[in-house]
Amino acid sequence: MTGAIGGFLPLDPGPPLGKGGRESVARRWFRGVRHHGFRNGRSALALGAGAALGPFGMLWMPGYACRALADAAEAALRLGHARRLATYPLALEGALSPDPRFLAAHLEPGDAVLVISYFGRPPSASLRRLAAVRRDVTWIEDRAGALWPGPAWGDALLYSPRKLLGVSDGGYLVLTPRGSARARPLPEQPARPGPAEAPPALRRFEHEGGSAAWFPAYRAAEGRMAVSPGAPARLTDALLARQDLRAIAAARRANHAVLRPLIPPDLLLEPAPDRPAWVPQGLPLRVPDAAALSARMAEKGVFCPVMWPDPADPGPCARSRALKNRVLLLPLDQRYGGEEMRRVASVLEAAVSGTGSAAPLAA
Repeated sequence: MTGAIGGFLPLDPGPPLGKGGRESVARRWFRGVRHHGFRNGRSALALGAGAALGPFGMLWMPGYACRALADAAEAALRLGHARRLATYPLALEGALSPDPRFLAAHLEPGDAVLVISYFGRPPSASLRRLAAVRRDVTWIEDRAGALWPGPAWGDALLYSPRKLLGVSDGGYLVLTPRGSARARPLPEQPARPGPAEAPPALRRFEHEGGSAAWFPAYRAAEGRMAVSPGAPARLTDALLARQDLRAIAAARRANHAVLRPLIPPDLLLEPAPDRPAWVPQGLPLRVPDAAALSARMAEKGVFCPVMWPDPADPGPCARSRALKNRVLLLPLDQRYGGEEMRRVASVLEAAVSGTGSAAPLAA
């Protein structure tokens, strides 16, 4: 295997109609619940959750997040869907999750809390217990990096499928029964005209080897993302209805089971079982300089994102400040298998040690 590993996904047409898995992504995400489609995830927060469930007193945002999420919160504030914004800290130990003691001490009735399922993992059980008790607060699950972290526990879910699946756009607000009972109706988002040129995901699907063409186009498209009205492309909805969630989840878990034992424990950001019940987005590492390590691995054809290259203000969260340019996400998505995972581990080993070797590690 000498081709590139990682980077954004090409369009995935799914299995032939009438064949394949028993459950599509759309069926798992949207079955039996109200959902609304937007152009992207940040619009689903600012134009969807805020409009349906706000106005909130305080919109509490995580200290460890990408700048785009903070931009969406600021848009919600400008639109009058929140009166104030504040940042909460992460728990000091364990997997990344909000500090439930801080929230319990600071939440007021009418507030809202956005909770990220980091790298596919659900938040801590103690946080979910707090959400069950504080029904006077709106809980928004950000599942942008989570294919399926488990059953819903909040009032609303946000999905951004292009980060996990072979689609080019889309952000979805899902109102759970708990949230739907008090949500206001939302207007239908306007359809948008077809793109003037093929989206990067389609270009990668048609010409997988032409990375010199599709990656700059992808970066440019991401840079143009903003909070704005508009529905997802019809193609996105069609693909989500065809893609086999169980097969995708099984492939990601299997790759995680191969990759995780090959990585030195001192590089792992957080403990994780070989085969988690949740579906991993990637394998997060904590390293001294994530951007530099990412660049060295890219030279060998393994593309690993820095989480995040443009982070939000961490506010009072010391743990978030300590993670700035320290977190690298190893790819393990459904395009790959064990051979590619061993190559990822080998390239990582060479990049960390400073050698040029990138031979796959033995099973």
